[in-house]
Amino acid sequence: MHSKRQFVLGITVIAALLVGVLAATASAAPPVRPFDAHFNDRSCGGKLCGTGTVIGFGRVKTELALGAAAAPAPGCLGGKGPRTVTLENDANSTLRLAVQGSACGTRAWGTFKIVSGTGVFAGAKGSGIIWGTPFSVRYFGVLTLTT
Repeated sequence: MHSKRQFVLGITVIAALLVGVLAATASAAPPVRPFDAHFNDRSCGGKLCGTGTVIGFGRVKTELALGAAAAPAPGCLGGKGPRTVTLENDANSTLRLAVQGSACGTRAWGTFKIVSGTGVFAGAKGSGIIWGTPFSVRYFGVLTLTT
């Protein structure tokens, strides 16, 4: 009987420790927040350059180097490549995104993945969707900052 009580007590202690470890791990996890950005681009030497806003961070400068990708339909364009986003008031704070999308007429859409960041964006990860017109797009998704 005594060993049965010790066994139950041991299991209870182990369970309490696991709950404590899981709670500490969950509270230490980086917060996930919405990522909402709008970019206005223009053609500049074989890529797209522009300005925009990343909500919660401010005005940005951006460059997008698109290479060819499969088009969704005849008459449409497909592209993929990196987009670099730099805060106007802090040139050391950048995001690098992997972008893939399409444009048909006045519509543009696609997906993005945040692959790295520096400065206030250090350790950034995330992903989302893109929609708009070929030269004015909105990026909406999630952003996780580990620092």
